Amino acid sequence: MRHQSRYSPYAKKMALEALVEIFPNREALSIMRALTEDLEPIRNFEENDLQLEAAVKRVLLGEPVQYITGKAHFYGKAFKVNPNVLIPRPETEELVFEALKFIPSNVDFRLWDIGTGSGCISLIIGEQKPHSYILASDISKLALEVASENALVLKVKNVHFLQHDFLRESPSEGMRFDMLISNPPYVCVSEKTRMSDSTLLHEPSTALFPKGEDPLSFYRRLCEISSLVLNHNGVVMAEINEYRAEETAQIFRPFFQSVVIKKDLQGKCRVLIATGLRGEI
Repeated sequence: MRHQSRYSPYAKKMALEALVEIFPNREALSIMRALTEDLEPIRNFEENDLQLEAAVKRVLLGEPVQYITGKAHFYGKAFKVNPNVLIPRPETEELVFEALKFIPSNVDFRLWDIGTGSGCISLIIGEQKPHSYILASDISKLALEVASENALVLKVKNVHFLQHDFLRESPSEGMRFDMLISNPPYVCVSEKTRMSDSTLLHEPSTALFPKGEDPLSFYRRLCEISSLVLNHNGVVMAEINEYRAEETAQIFRPFFQSVVIKKDLQGKCRVLIATGLRGEI
């Protein structure tokens, strides 16, 4: 639903002019659209105009527009976001798209979303595959609060949330899944120079950067846990670092019969799919 009429023409003109001084025209228009459509309305033109002016100032200072509006759009849905969760990105939509191909309809299917953040992966899959059982875990209690709110808004009832330290805690005895899926921290510290200040200063570092010296530690753990919880013919799917695609694939190849790397729409290696678990790791 569009809300441009909440703002006076003068306020919109001034806001856009301020944005185009800093951003390319297309990006400025995109930011403007997000602000005018996603900011919660107040009461009248005057107050809404002041709200828009304040929001533009925050954008110009480098704050992500999604944190200003409190909304991020993912797979056609609006998700609540705040600085406790990573902002969902288009490349993660491709992870979800690939995952949905493996999940049958109207059949019991068990999935574990590890590091769920805003819950965007789990909730889209849960909505489209209502017969599935989905466990969505995260180390952050505050992230799980956001994900739980999104589940209520989207009315998805087959996603269950759990606070869990995947790198340090073992899964509960008897846990079995047909799919493990994750968008883990995978950005190397050396890649910070390629990142915007908006991301570095505002988004949660724990969701971006792996802990310790090994940038692929999460994938090694994912491979290890697979042998404990993955059902026969199960699949592991993960978003990966485009610069370490082959290195990541090599972690899984000794233990899975098939390891495939899918490229995103930009031609970057983005999704790892591992199937055919060979045995104990």
